[in-house]
Amino acid sequence: MKRDVLDRIIGDTGIATPVFVCFEELLLDNCRSLRRLADAVGARALYSLKALALPAILPPMSNILDGFSASSLFEAQIAADHGRAGSSIHLTTPALRPQEIPQFSALCDHVTLNSFGELQRHGKALASKVELGLRVNPELSFVGDARYDPCAPRSRLGVTLGSAASFFDENRALATAIRGLHFHTNCESEDFDHLRQTAARIVPLLKRLGAAIGWINLGGGYYLPEVEEVPEGLRAAADLLRGVNSAVELYLEPGTAIVQDAAAIVTTVLDVIERGPVPSVILDTTINHLPEVFEYRYAPEVYPANESGQFRYMLAGSSCLAGDVFGEYGFDRPLEVGDRICFLDVGSYSLVKANMFNGIPMPSLCYVRTDGSRRTISGPTYETWANFYAAS
Repeated sequence: MKRDVLDRIIGDTGIATPVFVCFEELLLDNCRSLRRLADAVGARALYSLKALALPAILPPMSNILDGFSASSLFEAQIAADHGRAGSSIHLTTPALRPQEIPQFSALCDHVTLNSFGELQRHGKALASKVELGLRVNPELSFVGDARYDPCAPRSRLGVTLGSAASFFDENRALATAIRGLHFHTNCESEDFDHLRQTAARIVPLLKRLGAAIGWINLGGGYYLPEVEEVPEGLRAAADLLRGVNSAVELYLEPGTAIVQDAAAIVTTVLDVIERGPVPSVILDTTINHLPEVFEYRYAPEVYPANESGQFRYMLAGSSCLAGDVFGEYGFDRPLEVGDRICFLDVGSYSLVKANMFNGIPMPSLCYVRTDGSRRTISGPTYETWANFYAAS
C-alpha cells in the first residue's frame, strides 16, 4: 500500500469518511502478475468477482485478463456490462434458479453445474448454448477452518470423484454434454503443491471422460507469488492434466489475490472513551462494513498503528452491536476526536459483504487511478435504504 497516497487522502478533509479507497495501480499490478503466471503455464486468467465487484475496476482489468468468474446473475451481468467486449464469463454457483437460465445462456460462455440433478434437469438445454462444465469435489482438504474449506466433510460444493465416475458410466448421454471440469480446494494459500495434489486426484476421472473434456478450471484460493518464478506446484499440476489431454484448456480464477492489498477503508475517530487501562475509540465506520472481522475474527492491519506503540486503544465501530469491535492496536501518539486512521488490505470480501445495519451509511468510494487522479462516488443514500423493500 502506498503510504504517501494514504497520507494525502487521510489529510484531505474534502473526502468524507468512511471511505473505501481502491488503488488502480496496485490492482493492475496484481492483474499483470496473474497474467504472467497464466501465460507461463499456457492457462487463461479470470478474476473471481465475488471478492470485489465494482464497476469502476472491471474495464482496466479486462484489458489484461481473459475474463471473469461469476457466482450469480448480477455478477454475470456486471461483467457483461463493464468488461471488455469479448471477455469470457464463467458461471459457477451451488444452484441455478430456473427463471434465470435464459439470461445465463445469453451472458455466459461457460456454465458449471454443481450436481447431477442439475445436469439432468438443465444439461441438454444449456449444452446447446454454452460450454457446460461440472464441479467436482476431490475430497482433499487443505484448509483448517471448515467454514472456508470447499472440501470439508459433507460439503455441498461439487460432486465427489467416485460418484462422478459411476454416474457417467450409467449415463453416457449426459457425459457427452460435459465439456469441462471445475474444482476449488483451497483458501488464501501460498502452497501450490496443494494444487498439484488436487490435479493428481483429478487425473483418473479425466482419463475416463477422455477427449470430450476441453477445459478445466483450477479455481482460486491461492495468493500470487511475490517472485516472478512460476511455482513448481502450478507447473506440475498443468503437466499432470495435460499429460492426459494435451489440448485441454486450463483456467485460473483468483479473487482475493487480485484485490486484497489494493484497497483501504479510511475512517474518523468520533469519540475516545477513557475506561480501564485500554480506552475505547469509536469510529465512524463499523464492522458491518468489514463483516469478516466479526464472522471470522479477521484482524486487519491499521495505519498508522504499530505493534510497539505505547498508546493502546480498543478500536470499535459506531453501531449498537455489542461485538462491533475491531481489536486492540497501539499508536505512537494519543488518538483524538477527528483523527483519521486506515484499515489496510481490505479489498476482498469487504464492500461486497458490507451492510447498512442500524441505518449507518455505507462507505463512499474513492477510486485512485494510476495517473493519480481520483474519482469519488457516494455510497447508497437514505432513499436507497428506506425504499429497498418499499411497496411501489
